[in-house]
Amino acid sequence: VFYGWHGRQWPADEVYFKDNIEVKNFIQKTCEDSGRSFNEENAIADAWLADGSRLAAFGFKVNPIGPAFTIRKSPLLRPAMPLDKLASFGMFPHLVKEMIIDLLIAGHANIGFFGRTDSGKTTVVRACGEFFDPIERVLIGETSFELSFPHLLNCLNLVEVGFGDHKIITMDDICDALNRNNPDRSIVGEIRGKEIIAASEIAETTSGGFITTGHAGDIDDLRSRFPKMFYRGGMELKREHVDGQLATMFHFLLFFDKPQGTVGEDGKITEGKRTLMSLVEVKKDGNHETIIQFDFDEYAASRRKIRRWIYNKPISSTRLGYISFHGGDVKPEYERVTEKYLYPEEE
Repeated sequence: VFYGWHGRQWPADEVYFKDNIEVKNFIQKTCEDSGRSFNEENAIADAWLADGSRLAAFGFKVNPIGPAFTIRKSPLLRPAMPLDKLASFGMFPHLVKEMIIDLLIAGHANIGFFGRTDSGKTTVVRACGEFFDPIERVLIGETSFELSFPHLLNCLNLVEVGFGDHKIITMDDICDALNRNNPDRSIVGEIRGKEIIAASEIAETTSGGFITTGHAGDIDDLRSRFPKMFYRGGMELKREHVDGQLATMFHFLLFFDKPQGTVGEDGKITEGKRTLMSLVEVKKDGNHETIIQFDFDEYAASRRKIRRWIYNKPISSTRLGYISFHGGDVKPEYERVTEKYLYPEEE
């Protein structure tokens, strides 16, 4: 048994299971409680604990040495981390925090938060919820219940329902429900594969802002993944149409990452910090511009001591005009670059 702490996996001292049979029984019981199967025919399973934590398991012939599983703690077990805190921890510079609040949220932009597992995507989405107008009608579609905004009185969570391998309520059904209920803002919890089709329809029909998360390290990774996700949903998206599809779904893309924690010679643990890699504007013509990006060169030259971002260029006037029309607060510092290098608040 291993546990995650300070950005790394560590072996647990205690013995939790005496043999593979106990591991298999635990997985099967958890899966049964979630209406899922774990057997020879369903040797890879996703399930949920009672508190909402997610379990991913595999066994039988898929893993000849014995069954195994991973539990990812539900974000609902802890309160949302405020954007101020995330900025103070050095996740992104102060200017990005202000842009998220004044432009992306207040301006009802379509936003995609992308990065690898545990890079902070859902953490930032939950932090953004603090700035949703309490009277907004917010509808959320998810494959599993991970997002909650208790302060929003008119917020509904719609979650896929299945029994075994059969989906009783699918993301397609949820998409139809979201569109029929006239949301001010729509959120799709995460796009991993075929749900991209339903998510794209929601993004293209919600006038008050669309938010989702997914796995991609940068804009090139996302452009490469898009056709594969559509293919998993039974639709072909030709590569020459990828940029156009991105433009119909998103106004901005934020990419995050988290380096692995390290252990020094003195035994001191340095935790890998969740970090904004880039803020990208997606233009209506399908082109994209990197507005702010992490400065890898300076990070390497300083031997990982200096963390800063490069403010490449301001958001386009066309996009700022759109954001202003939809309620955003366009300040002078968003219209021009006054400082090329941005540093975390902690420094």
